[in-house]
Amino acid sequence: MDNLTDAEQDALDSALDRSRAMLTEPDDLHTEVQTMLHQLEDLPQGHRARTGRMRRVVSVFALSALLVGGGVSAAAASGLWSWWADDPDLSYEFTLPSGASCEVRYGLMSTNPGTAPVDSTNLDAGLAEWLTTNDVLSLADVAGAVTALKTGEVEFFAVHFDDDGTVTKEAVRPDESLDADKFYATAVEYAVAEVINLEVAARHLPGIAYGTESACGGVIQ
Repeated sequence: MDNLTDAEQDALDSALDRSRAMLTEPDDLHTEVQTMLHQLEDLPQGHRARTGRMRRVVSVFALSALLVGGGVSAAAASGLWSWWADDPDLSYEFTLPSGASCEVRYGLMSTNPGTAPVDSTNLDAGLAEWLTTNDVLSLADVAGAVTALKTGEVEFFAVHFDDDGTVTKEAVRPDESLDADKFYATAVEYAVAEVINLEVAARHLPGIAYGTESACGGVIQ
């Protein structure tokens, strides 16, 4: 990440170390997702239903200080895809304002996030087929997402995990907190999340949880 102070870099390195340790053990992953689902129940119901923000927070539960709001994705400092992203449930590519290319991969997708294991073994078969046969990015309203994020129509949370395991969150303006590339990537992922959420609702599924990881300009984030 660019423009980080030494203290911020130390916090980021610590978060990455914790995330790598957690994400190497699927059983621990399932436990932590269940904990997050309970801890985030106080988010406004309307925002959960409309923006999928609760689900996006769950997807980055191991990355306490990594990215504002969890909109850009998980990070792998090793430069390699995480084990769950090697064979993704969904992936797409796009170009950032700087001209760098990005690939985003989704894994651990579960349409029954209240039941362990929270991974692709609990992914609805019909939705799984839909995800592989449709270009979700072409269905996403990225321009609309950019506008919604800039105007505050969508409430965007910065989420941190405290040392004692509790969750701290605050509403922020992503266009003021992120540089142009990270803001655009956030808008893309938000727009794609809306497409997925609408399909989940249309199929009358109980919900969806997933993890995301991206490689932008050759750097996995």
